[in-house]
Amino acid sequence: MRDPEQVFLLALGLSVSEEAKAYLVEVTIHQVTRGPLRRRILYAAVLKEMGESVSIPSGEPQDTGDLVMLVWWAERYFEGLKREEQWECFGNAIETICLGADETDESRRVLSVPELAFLYEAVCKQASQPDPMLLFEYFPLHPRVKEITRDHFRNAKYVTAVEQGCKVLNELIQEKSGVRHKSEADLVQASMEQIGSPSKLKIKFNEFLGENSGKNEQAGLALLCKGVFKAFRNPKGHKPEDHPLVQIGPYEALTQLVIISYLMKRIESAVT
Repeated sequence: MRDPEQVFLLALGLSVSEEAKAYLVEVTIHQVTRGPLRRRILYAAVLKEMGESVSIPSGEPQDTGDLVMLVWWAERYFEGLKREEQWECFGNAIETICLGADETDESRRVLSVPELAFLYEAVCKQASQPDPMLLFEYFPLHPRVKEITRDHFRNAKYVTAVEQGCKVLNELIQEKSGVRHKSEADLVQASMEQIGSPSKLKIKFNEFLGENSGKNEQAGLALLCKGVFKAFRNPKGHKPEDHPLVQIGPYEALTQLVIISYLMKRIESAVT
């Protein structure tokens, strides 16, 4: 009963009488307040697996073993901790661990078999249902998009985040083309859509506008820009944020920001 890994495995496969379960809960409640943070976290997990109401034990992590258990708890139970923050803390300490004995030195240690098992589960859960904020931070969004939308995205204001992304796209087109008296779809038409007369284009996405392939790319990217303003920006600008038409989750919001970022990068590299 003093081995948290064994008790956790017992809780996972528990099929005993209510009397035995009550005894295990009683013993675990005494153990959950003792020892290093990683030990207390695992005993708290035992109680959760047996249907008890319990919060993650408090305390600052002292080593990588504690950090592994924190990311594991965040990924398994989705409560009490922010997944993004725990992975960031673990990432900051990743240089202090290794997976094989032949890689050890004075500054690094090998994770134990239980630690590897808990870390593996945490990684698998993160990969199957990635934390939206982690995706936001690690995906190479356009710097201006990331800057203007980060706080909105972090606070789950996804409608506002995309709306701000559309605004910086509009701003970039105006700056790149010099057309400042038009906005959004009208701005796109004035700056990117004079395909029949390439010399009149304010923004040229390639240097092959005399060929069908070059014309098609120019037209397609212009349509994408128009689509962003019509599909992403206009509903969000004219409907309350709780209207079903504009309600979006984090993954859809991130997808829309990725599209906006791609267009901004293409516009920045375009010929004027």
